[in-house]
Amino acid sequence: MKREWKKTIGLSMIFVLMTGLVLWQLMGEHGAEVAALLAKLEPKTIGMLCICSLGYMAVEGMGLTVLAKSQKETFTFRNGIMAGFYMGAVRAPSFGMATAPALVYDLTRQGLPVEWSAGMASINYGLHKTAVAAVAGIGFFCYGAQVQAVFGESTVYLWIGYGVTVLIVAGLFALCLWQRGHRLLLAFLRRLPRRKIQKAADELEERLGRLSSQTRTLLKNKTAVGLAFFFACLKVLFWYVMPYLALCSMQEGRPFSLGEGIAFTALTMALAGVIPTPGGVASVEVIFTMLFSPLVGEPMALALLLAYRFFSYYASCFLAWGTLLAAVGWQKWRLGRGHGQGGRK
Repeated sequence: MKREWKKTIGLSMIFVLMTGLVLWQLMGEHGAEVAALLAKLEPKTIGMLCICSLGYMAVEGMGLTVLAKSQKETFTFRNGIMAGFYMGAVRAPSFGMATAPALVYDLTRQGLPVEWSAGMASINYGLHKTAVAAVAGIGFFCYGAQVQAVFGESTVYLWIGYGVTVLIVAGLFALCLWQRGHRLLLAFLRRLPRRKIQKAADELEERLGRLSSQTRTLLKNKTAVGLAFFFACLKVLFWYVMPYLALCSMQEGRPFSLGEGIAFTALTMALAGVIPTPGGVASVEVIFTMLFSPLVGEPMALALLLAYRFFSYYASCFLAWGTLLAAVGWQKWRLGRGHGQGGRK
């Protein structure tokens, strides 16, 4: 376990350096101008961005609660929201690599079976990717003319990238449900000569069987899945409004509307998901700058990117840890108060 954490921390440091290098390359000679724009962020705007970070984690917890209640009726919204904050606490340090294991651990700690918790984590991730694709698709539909006006003939490449995103989402659900695909994959692995691969194939067969079974059980409750998908769409909106809120504080004019800001941010995240990097390292930075620069200019696009990245990832980490520690402290205080009152009686 300690070795795994060391590996995760080491990879996280590499990704931090990669992100810093990409931002340094993107900044170029705009560093002073970007810093001046960021300095214009008003305290009330910073407060609103923090509320958006908290809202994302809380709404994610609500979606988890809806799914968990189909297995354990006593699972409360407080349990689910704390699980959402637990995921938020490890998202930035691990660049998203530890969120699913953290969720499985927290759900298991709260009394849910390990196999079921793993299936629920997979469904939660699949719903998240589906929500990202759905919100981006709605943005494309509502603001397609604006996208066409900005990118012209290059819009076709955005459509291709979006199509790949939809295929990835379909692939995720196929991984969970397509049993024939499981058999074909396992048959291919077992034809390979190495003994280690044979052993890995046996372990994979067991895991895929549990994943498929738990996923099918969860999907039978269509009301719960529908509500969880609604919460998944709602939670990403808390992130996608951030660039517009930051823009309102940095600049008096409005080069784009709230709806356009949400649409372009959703499209950024959908396209960044095509490139397999943990936490969208480098891909988010490059695509965000590419999409927003024609709207607001490169310095403002970089300032909005930094504000978005900081409050969606790093600030949310500190807010999550603060909330979790406050919740633990409150619980201990209540228990101590109860024991004290019992002693006085």
